[in-house]
Amino acid sequence: MPPTALICPGQGAQRAGGVADLPPAAERVFDEASELIGEDLWRIGASRDPADEQRLRRPSLLQPYLVAWAVAEWRAAVEQGLAAQPDWVAGHSSGTNSALALSGAVPFADAVRFAHLAGRNMDAACDALSMDPVEIRRRNFIDVGAFPYIMPTGNMYDSGNYEAVLDEALSMLDYEGWRRKQAEARKQGRHIGIGVATCQERSVFSSTEFWMWNPNDNPGFTLSSSPESVSINIDPTGKAFITLNAPFWGNSPETMAVQVLAEKLEMDPADIAVGYADSDKGFNSSGPGGSRFTVMIAGAVSGAADVIKEKMLRVASHMLEADPSDLEFRAGKIGVQGVPGKEKTLAEVALHAHYFRLSMPEDRDLTSGIDAAYVYDHPVTTMPSEDRTDLGIFYPIVGHMCHLPVVEVDVETGKVHFLDYVAVHDCGTMVNPMTLAGHVRGGTVNGIGSALYEHFHYDENGQLQNALLTDYLHPTLMETPADIRVGHVETPSPFTEYGIKGGGEGGRMGAPPAIAAAIEDALRPLGVKVDSLPLTPKVLRTAIREAEARAAV
Repeated sequence: MPPTALICPGQGAQRAGGVADLPPAAERVFDEASELIGEDLWRIGASRDPADEQRLRRPSLLQPYLVAWAVAEWRAAVEQGLAAQPDWVAGHSSGTNSALALSGAVPFADAVRFAHLAGRNMDAACDALSMDPVEIRRRNFIDVGAFPYIMPTGNMYDSGNYEAVLDEALSMLDYEGWRRKQAEARKQGRHIGIGVATCQERSVFSSTEFWMWNPNDNPGFTLSSSPESVSINIDPTGKAFITLNAPFWGNSPETMAVQVLAEKLEMDPADIAVGYADSDKGFNSSGPGGSRFTVMIAGAVSGAADVIKEKMLRVASHMLEADPSDLEFRAGKIGVQGVPGKEKTLAEVALHAHYFRLSMPEDRDLTSGIDAAYVYDHPVTTMPSEDRTDLGIFYPIVGHMCHLPVVEVDVETGKVHFLDYVAVHDCGTMVNPMTLAGHVRGGTVNGIGSALYEHFHYDENGQLQNALLTDYLHPTLMETPADIRVGHVETPSPFTEYGIKGGGEGGRMGAPPAIAAAIEDALRPLGVKVDSLPLTPKVLRTAIREAEARAAV
């Protein structure tokens, strides 16, 4: 019998029911999950014992239970022809689909694998219900008015407009046009497929995420700070120097920091330099990771710039004999609002601040020089509850994406060729569209590797056989689409500086489920089903031969 009770974290409620007589494919999910963690999820899920209910609230049991239950419910819905899945998966009465709702619910699971799992189950539901993959997603999106959206496990989605992302992607691809081309190609014996994937990119992790690794009875190092910091100095010539306190990982933090400061002070970006503190002098920074650096550095630079602006206005007000509230920054100068020509350059103000302290009013806070250090703490995070029924807000700044690849499969060789690829992302307010597009394209190529090439091979003794890049297959420019067309929708976060969201990992999350769906769509006339990655030519040729053998019986 399937589980008959489920504790809904964050709601403190117990729901009875579930899918009666799960089909064998769904039952195996619970069996495998139980074996993996060494716990009987069937018994615990059906138990009315308060001790079992309390144990189920713990992440070590709750997470595999939620994943197993979600997959089992979906498989049951597919095999029984049901159109809905349980409300608790998203805690949303309209039945938000698991491809969207569970991102961030399972912090121990790799987000790429989980996006692929959820996306493929969505596609299985499409097949069972004879629905277009676009329509089933559109019906199950979280409503725009539901944000900020709190999940049953306690994490939050800050903002989003998922339909706008989907519509932009469909328009860029000419989805209906490609469906017509696909129909014509099939008449010619060609195998063209279109994949659809919509998923989340959680970003800006908080260190409170790691509290889930610290049980109450044996806590470890339960830190709760995850800040980012910068220091900024304006020299006597008006040149600005920004010092970052975390390492460079190739994500263009210098470009972003320069943009923010240049906008704040209305100064020429060419007059701004960026450097890094070493391990002896760096302070209060968590560094890159979890698509957080742009959001956090922007907050830190903005905060430091506000301190510098306030001081420069005070110095300029003395020089111009005007009240600071009447002054403005404009094109590398500080001037009186509404009075063209009554102004001082930033260099003049900086020179005065550095070398002419005694000419200014007596004020202990008005010291020589212009500099500021600023620590920007995580914009929105909460602690988990004592009993862990609420895991807290720890990955709240959530972007969204839609990937639409068009592929052609050579059924004789198993070779996959990209005919088109559109990736539309909502990363909140864009700081630099060019570098963001680079993140999306690079992540997409990474996802192509996961979908088509990359695989660890072990021998019978557990020895890795392809540890070197000479043996480990990954995509090059020759295997990637000629043009990954990137689009953007901007739904600002209400919690971050400028409304920025993370964008460093999204491409790799959307690509695998989208490519798998496209290949399955291309081979649909043959009855081929895709249920694993990578889809190498050998894997595809084997699947095609097996499908042909079944058809011949």
